[in-house]
Amino acid sequence: GGEPDIGMRVKRALWDLHNFQWRDLALCTMVTVVTTLWAAQLPLLNGRPQPALLSLLFDKTLVIRREDWVVGPFGLVGTFAICGVMKWFTTMMSLSLAMPTGVVAPTM
Repeated sequence: GGEPDIGMRVKRALWDLHNFQWRDLALCTMVTVVTTLWAAQLPLLNGRPQPALLSLLFDKTLVIRREDWVVGPFGLVGTFAICGVMKWFTTMMSLSLAMPTGVVAPTM
């Protein structure tokens, strides 16, 4: 019984690194590309990290300057709804990936 020696741990780690599944990498790539393209279509979310987005959402002049970020035919409420759906979709897709804790999510 006892702990496996350090050589066995290194061999196991290298084997696990070598034996990755290509579909995991493809899924991560797909989720990142889809959510990036979708976020690029929404001016409110486009390229903003979470702290900047939260600061913008609580800005007193957000509704006054709405022509900068409201998506044409959807109006104010529709744009907020679309952004909410997009954030929910991003979170669910990234958390369902084979990677622990959905490490793709912070980049979206």
